[in-house]
Amino acid sequence: MRIVFSHISALECTRASNAAFLRRQPASRGFALPERLPSAAEIAEAVPFANTLSAPRHVMASRETRRRRTSLVAGHSVGTASLPHGSILFVRSENELFAASPELLLPQIGTLAHRVDLIRIGYELCGSYALSRTHPDGFYARNPLTTVPRMQSYLERIPGVHGTKAARWALQHVLPRSASPRETDVSMLFELPCALGGCGFGQPRLNHEVTVLQRVGATKTRKTYRIDLYWPAAKLGLEYDSDLAHTGADRIARDARRRNDLESVGITMLTITNKQVKNLWEFNKLAHVVAGRLGKQIQPRCKDYAARQRELHTRLMRQGL
Repeated sequence: MRIVFSHISALECTRASNAAFLRRQPASRGFALPERLPSAAEIAEAVPFANTLSAPRHVMASRETRRRRTSLVAGHSVGTASLPHGSILFVRSENELFAASPELLLPQIGTLAHRVDLIRIGYELCGSYALSRTHPDGFYARNPLTTVPRMQSYLERIPGVHGTKAARWALQHVLPRSASPRETDVSMLFELPCALGGCGFGQPRLNHEVTVLQRVGATKTRKTYRIDLYWPAAKLGLEYDSDLAHTGADRIARDARRRNDLESVGITMLTITNKQVKNLWEFNKLAHVVAGRLGKQIQPRCKDYAARQRELHTRLMRQGL
């Protein structure tokens, strides 16, 4: 039978079968949602990656269908006439499997998820990674599925759909080009406003490329470096290092050359380790160094900033969605 995943299940489809979302083959213009909801057994039989989908599985059906929610299946009735063409994408045409597009699933999740999680999902959709329960690193590399402008444009076309307000708000804080979940966490901790528990440093450029030209005698060399977080006005770069404890002589020498090359064009480089990210006290020590380099101060107007920062940090360090 025809199955159309939505909400969190559509997001999990992007992680399990990302090629379909990169291909972006839309359902036909006359596409009709199923008139009944699938059972958990039917989903398990039809979906090769069903074991990667968390319960309940969220699926869409026509408005004439009575919505139902069990511990295994959550139904959502939708009128396709209100959705622009391209809102529903093929996942596996031979199995009649479909899912909400990245642009549609964000407002759908906006009806269910915490606002911090919604921002983080936006980072993933616009980034070059996908979370994975089966990968040893917890994620794998892939091309971005969409862009912030594309999602914003889509939301303008569905003003009456529930969740658009939350998605529109979240997209103000989503930055493109994040290459890993931890880069996303670091970026959010630094760039989100103090009211949300962030440092309020403004939005850096993620994985920003800098080309360094050097002349040694008659020889010219050109090297391109990618900086994890970069604030261009201050010419400040921040690198995330997952584990400095496992560095060899070659790695140390390579990092020194990189730092020297970037400093030769006026860029100051700082490093943040996984330990500093996970320990809020250690993070705050570095945050004040970053603030000084940016010519800023962390000046929250809210009296409970420490509690808000702890809440943000705890949520980012926790696995979920």
